[in-house]
Amino acid sequence: MSATSALRRVSPRLPWPIALALTMAALLLIAALAAPWIAPFDPDRTQLLRRLRPPAGFEGAHPAHWFGTDQLGRDLVSRALHGLRTSLGIALIG
Repeated sequence: MSATSALRRVSPRLPWPIALALTMAALLLIAALAAPWIAPFDPDRTQLLRRLRPPAGFEGAHPAHWFGTDQLGRDLVSRALHGLRTSLGIALIG
């Protein structure tokens, strides 16, 4: 018996939907843990001159704000990353 067949018998391969879900969950967890370092802006800092900017790729967009900005000029990528951190923290503790 080869080592490959023994390994398959011990740890059967996961179905692709489960592997995909676990990969996505791992990426979200990594993004949540790294949010303070990878978020481009402070999520609570307001910049009224940059309010309601469209996402990157649209006319009038600012290249630094990938998802655009909200009514108070806060960066939506930074807010999403920090919100993900809070949500996963509550889910894991609760």
